[in-house]
Amino acid sequence: MDRPVHSAKGAGWNHRPPFVLCLLLVGFWLSASGCTRPFFRKQADKEVDAVLAEKDRYQTWRIDQYHVYPDPRARFADPTNPDCPPMPPDDPAAWELSPHPQKPREVAIVGSTGYLDLLAGWDVQNRAAAAADKKSAPESPDAKPVEKLPVLPRELLNGEGKQKPGQPGNGKPGVPKQEPGNELARPDKASNGKNDGQERKGYASGPAAASTTSLSTTAKPGAPRAYLINLEQAAELGLINSREFQDRREDLYLTALPVTLERFSFAAQFFTVGQAIREWAGREAPEGHLNDWRLNGNVGFSKLFSTGALLLVNFANQTVFNLAGTGRGTISQSTINLDLVQPLLRGGGRAVTLEPLTQTERNLVYEIRSYARFRKEFFVAIAGGGGGSITGAAFQPTGVIAPSNFSPGAGIGASGLIPGVISSVPITANSGLQVNPGSSGRSTLQTAFAAPVSGYLTTLLEAAQMQVDEYNIAKLEEFLALAGAVQEGGDISQLQVDQFEQQLLAGRSSLLTDQLQYLTSLDQFKLQLGLPTELPIELDDAQFRPLTRQFQRYEDLFKEFDVATIDEPARLSGPDQVANVRQGLRRIFTSSPLVRGTRFGAQIQADWNAWEKLTNDAIQKRLADYAEERRRLLGRKTDAETKGQTLSAAELQRIDRLSFEIDLGAFELVLRDYESQPWKNVLDPDLRRRQQQARFRYVLNAFILALAPARNERILKLRGQWPDLARLCVNGVDLLKADLDDAQAAVIQTALMNRLDLMNARALAVDAWRQLAVFANALLGTFNVQYHMDASTPAGLAQPLNFSGSRSH
Repeated sequence: MDRPVHSAKGAGWNHRPPFVLCLLLVGFWLSASGCTRPFFRKQADKEVDAVLAEKDRYQTWRIDQYHVYPDPRARFADPTNPDCPPMPPDDPAAWELSPHPQKPREVAIVGSTGYLDLLAGWDVQNRAAAAADKKSAPESPDAKPVEKLPVLPRELLNGEGKQKPGQPGNGKPGVPKQEPGNELARPDKASNGKNDGQERKGYASGPAAASTTSLSTTAKPGAPRAYLINLEQAAELGLINSREFQDRREDLYLTALPVTLERFSFAAQFFTVGQAIREWAGREAPEGHLNDWRLNGNVGFSKLFSTGALLLVNFANQTVFNLAGTGRGTISQSTINLDLVQPLLRGGGRAVTLEPLTQTERNLVYEIRSYARFRKEFFVAIAGGGGGSITGAAFQPTGVIAPSNFSPGAGIGASGLIPGVISSVPITANSGLQVNPGSSGRSTLQTAFAAPVSGYLTTLLEAAQMQVDEYNIAKLEEFLALAGAVQEGGDISQLQVDQFEQQLLAGRSSLLTDQLQYLTSLDQFKLQLGLPTELPIELDDAQFRPLTRQFQRYEDLFKEFDVATIDEPARLSGPDQVANVRQGLRRIFTSSPLVRGTRFGAQIQADWNAWEKLTNDAIQKRLADYAEERRRLLGRKTDAETKGQTLSAAELQRIDRLSFEIDLGAFELVLRDYESQPWKNVLDPDLRRRQQQARFRYVLNAFILALAPARNERILKLRGQWPDLARLCVNGVDLLKADLDDAQAAVIQTALMNRLDLMNARALAVDAWRQLAVFANALLGTFNVQYHMDASTPAGLAQPLNFSGSRSH
């Protein structure tokens, strides 16, 4: 009778293990689907976005240009799976001398070339705009176009490279067609072909520099063409490609993560634990024959309240399926545990319990403001450089109040007193909170090589300084040649010539130094933009162009004056040109480029005619009268200056007019003397020639004095053509024009209202004040009010929900 019953039971239970196994597999699949890398990453992104959207409420420090993942066009963008990226190339020695617990499926350096396509498009656009600007540039003497400052790249080593996906090539939209000598550079490709075009002119291309310097800032023939970018494009490229900017975005993300964790610590934290145990023992085992399945499960939740109270609820069940055929087939017993703990001294109260949440929330506000300030300072660093440095993956300008965020988990020295952390409460059945407030952390990635700060305008300034050096070298070479000629005549010594040569050598040394500084500044600027140093770039000098054009106007003026006083009169210096001297000098007075468009050019003919009509005696008398009148006016001017006064505008104009008339009259006398040719009676040809040349120099010197007002008039006109300084307005006050006290008051008031770092520093003082109460609470003793309750179902039966007060305690 027993065997059939036993067989029936055995047959029934033989179908149960597969059913139980299926339940276990389904439960494992459901739990595993929520425990993957993509799930937690996307969930963290979602929570951080919600927190940042909640905090982004102030226009002054709006969260702009934020994306935790790099721009797809950035050089460091990772197109692979962010949860399973390929392993980067390892250090050979470290790889050889260490175990390899993980087997990488792929070893690669990931990155994007989208920034190169962006540079190529900008290059086409900027060169087309430069060509159009060159065609439409004015051609008047006072507004001549000047050659653009060529900020040239460091030359590339000749070599061959392979074409990579995304490289500029024939037929690619937005990229210029590749032609010999006109190829855009790629960091992985250098051209060794011959350039069919002319070699670009640069600062070190002059004869003085090329023959004496070992550095070259020009591109070699056949080298890839540089990418031409302007200031706005450099700033945009920095937003995309700068590692420092991306680090600050990620810092903002990492600062928001603890906020989500601290908020979660005050939510009801549910948990469930399941365990399946298969037991089997033979008939002769010490414990006897066993053949059963044990299913253990725990379900519960924990809840922390703002007062520090902790509620813990736990439901545990154990179900045994006996397959041995003896005894009860199924046994299921459950237990409920409930604990409620309220600290009254140490660890109790809102000030202590909410401190970690408060601090993380405020830290996020500080980081948002720091990020907003970084965005503003970042453009300053890209445009001007200097004033600070980008170190440790964070731009910290000079003189900025740098807050050090207080960490609630740091403790007080080695005392072990940690404010805001709930002390452990001994509870018999419950494990406590799954996540405790104040226990959050984050990994800090150190920046091995911080990008230096150079700046767009700083690099252009270094290039302009090289141009000045080359100009000085050219002038010093002219002076040295002139000194050598004068030394041959015996007027100066060899020592003085050597001093000229020493100045020339010093100028060449200065050029070498400036070339090195320029190349260093250019490489640093590339690193600042996140570009490879071997990638050639060319900076548009639009910001410097008004200044260079103004300098060119002055240079053109002095060249025109040299032509009018040296080159043109030199054609009239011969003895056979005496009859043509007056007419030739008159032509210079009235129609030379120097006097064109001036009052001098319009009046000189009439003024000179008036002197030409006078006899020599009349000229002498008028010169004496003019000299006496000028002497009186100059005396009055000196007396007025000693009293802190000035003459009237009419009197000052009269002094200038008298000086001009005296110079013009003296020139007429000297010219008449030259035209009389007094050297004709000299018999010695050499002496006759020297006297003629000496008298011509007298004429030329008087002519230069008479022509000087035209040059001075042009200089006064050029002084008014300097580009105006940009207005520096703060709260409606132009700091460049306002009184010093008013300017300082406006700056201080504006800084107090708008300095984001000052806001953070002021808030940190409140953080320190708040910590006083928190640390004081940590010094108190432990005094808790605790409630504990256990309830269970009957043992040895299959009644998992039959709870009763008689079995509670």
